[in-house]
Amino acid sequence: MLDWSTDIGCALSGCVGEIGLIILAIVLIIAGLLAVIEFVIPAIAILLFLSIGGMLARAVNDKHHCEGRLGLSVLWGAVWATVYVGPVAAIVIWVTALLGRTG
Repeated sequence: MLDWSTDIGCALSGCVGEIGLIILAIVLIIAGLLAVIEFVIPAIAILLFLSIGGMLARAVNDKHHCEGRLGLSVLWGAVWATVYVGPVAAIVIWVTALLGRTG
């Protein structure tokens, strides 16, 4: 004898399971995009803002007596540019490589 509830349940479980996984994947992709938009991009913007503010504060409050000394001025400019831009560049390169690997 044919048991309709069992046969129909087995026939629908595969299709329903696949649809459920597709819906879950779409929800996770949307959540990931929202996380990038809401957290990662503002975090990078804040890091850049703080870095630029630090560079400007360092330039305004310089105590290295670089007036009239081009070589010393270029040296300190290179040092502080590396100190402030280096970590930001490293983070941007790391995030870009991470996104390139997953995409």
